[in-house]
Amino acid sequence: MKKLLGSLLLLSSFSTFADNNGTYMSDMMNMDNMMYMDFGLGYGTAGNWGTGSLALNAMTMGFYYKPGLGVELGMDMLPSGNYQNNGAMINTFHLAAKGILPLADAFNLYGKLGLGVNAGQGTATSNSMMMGMNMQNMSMITPVNVGPYYGAGMQFNLSKRFGIYIEDSGVIVVGGGNNGGFGNTNITTLGLEVRM
Repeated sequence: MKKLLGSLLLLSSFSTFADNNGTYMSDMMNMDNMMYMDFGLGYGTAGNWGTGSLALNAMTMGFYYKPGLGVELGMDMLPSGNYQNNGAMINTFHLAAKGILPLADAFNLYGKLGLGVNAGQGTATSNSMMMGMNMQNMSMITPVNVGPYYGAGMQFNLSKRFGIYIEDSGVIVVGGGNNGGFGNTNITTLGLEVRM
């Protein structure tokens, strides 16, 4: 927790320095006090899955409240995974702080830290013996796992209102989902950011 607070304080100090000196971000790319929405498409995996899935950054809403620092709430989806040879899906929700390192007017690096929730749905198969016969039982599982959320990416600013991003993000599930869950999730997306 101390490291997280220290990182956020460092990002806040950097953004204040950049804003006061005007050397890191031009007025055209200064995104402070702007809301944003992200939409993306990519590939995702989850612990205990047999295969990966199409990944959707269904919607992330956030607010840049000062240069270099923002906060966001988001939802990602892995709609077509595989658990024990059966279909499975996960919705991932997060609340995170976003720190931005502007390297040029048109290019930023960023990182995210926060809290994430994996809400899954799938079918589990188990074998049992009944009257000397091997029976296969299928049961619906709906695990919910909570853990730290992380994200890192790069953003190409097309204008003050629009940007394209490439991001790797995920939720780290404590215990790896051994309680019947799907475990850690990891999503890599390419998307569009719209700022208002």
